[in-house]
Amino acid sequence: MVKFMKKNGETGGGARRKGVDNVTVQGYAHLLNEKECQDNSVSWQGKRYSAVIISDGHGGEKYFRSAAGAYLACKIGKERVSSFMESIRLDGRVYRDFIFHRAKREEMISRLEKSIIQRWNEEIEADMAACPFAADELCKLSESDKEAVCKTPAKAYGATFIAAVVTENYLFVLKLGDGNVCVFKNGKAELFYGANGELRDEELQFNLTTSLCNGEADKEFKHCYVDTHNNHGIGGVVLTTDGVINSYTSEQAYLDFIGNIFQGYREETLAAAHNELAEFLPRLSEKGSGDDLSVGIVF
Repeated sequence: MVKFMKKNGETGGGARRKGVDNVTVQGYAHLLNEKECQDNSVSWQGKRYSAVIISDGHGGEKYFRSAAGAYLACKIGKERVSSFMESIRLDGRVYRDFIFHRAKREEMISRLEKSIIQRWNEEIEADMAACPFAADELCKLSESDKEAVCKTPAKAYGATFIAAVVTENYLFVLKLGDGNVCVFKNGKAELFYGANGELRDEELQFNLTTSLCNGEADKEFKHCYVDTHNNHGIGGVVLTTDGVINSYTSEQAYLDFIGNIFQGYREETLAAAHNELAEFLPRLSEKGSGDDLSVGIVF
C-alpha cells in the first residue's frame, strides 16, 4: 500500500491546498498480453471549480476500440462540462436556477448528460467514417459479436463515464457504469453514493455494467448534487475505475488506500504525490486485478 508519508516531519506544501490530478496506468494483464490500455482520465481547474473525469473501456472482444471510446469520453466530457460550468458562471439566472431550484437543476444536469452521449456518438461516427472496421478487427469476433458491432458500431467503443465537479458551495457527480466515487469526510475516506443513494445502480450486479454505447444510455446515467456549503465535512473527491477496488481483498483496505491518497496530495507537493501514485499503481495492478487503473482526485 502506498504510504504518502511525511519525510523528516515536513509537509512539503501545506495541508489545505486545493488542486486536481489524474493518473492512468496500463494493467499488468494487458502488458503481458500486449494489449493497449483501455482506461483514460482527465482533470482540470476552471474558473471557480475543479473537475475530474475517468473512463474505463470495456474489455470483451467486441469492444476492440474501447480505448478510443474511453479517450473520447474524457475529451468530450471535459468539453461539455466546461461549457456547462461557463454557462452557469456567466448567466445569473441560470446560476440561480441551478443552485436554488431542484427541478430545474435536474433538468439541466439531464441535458448535460444527453449532450455528452450525443457528442460521443457523433465522434464515433466521424471515427468510423475516417477508419471503418478492418478485416483484422472483425476476424477475431464470433458471428454474434460481429453482427452486433456491424449493426451498432458504437458497441466497439463501449466505455464507462464518471465525472465530479467541485466548487466552494456544491459538488455534483455524473456516473454511467462501474467504478467508484469516494469522498474524504471528517478525516476519513468513504464510498459515496450521493446524499440519498442517487448513484447506486442495480444494473451493476453480476459483472454487468451500463455504458456510453448502450442505446438508452441517457436513461441509465446516474447523478447527484450536494450542497457542500452545508456539508463542511466533505474535503475532497476521488474517482477510481473498477480495477482499483478489485485489487483489494476488502472494502476497508481499498478505503485505507483512498485515505492515503488524500493524505499524500494534501501533504506532499503535487509532483511528488503524482509520481508516487504513478509508481505504485502498476505494482497494485500486478498484485491485484491485473486491470488498467485510473485515479482522479480533487483535493
